[in-house]
Amino acid sequence: MADQHPDMPPAADTAAAAANGPDGWDACTWDGARRDVLHRAARMTFREKLLWLEEATRLALRFHDRGHDGAGRSP
Repeated sequence: MADQHPDMPPAADTAAAAANGPDGWDACTWDGARRDVLHRAARMTFREKLLWLEEATRLALRFHDRGHDGAGRSP
């Protein structure tokens, strides 16, 4: 692409990139987002998964401590 911004990395020339279209809009649907999450998780290392789990646990505990139970009420 001759008119591509110089700070942007070159577009990947793979079947997945072609399926997503030029701007990756396929991930903007429910099914596309689900597939994107599954693909990202499949590419994560075990260490990255553990770090993600620790951060998710920390966030859940913070919400619990503040009284947010997901029912839409706030403290």
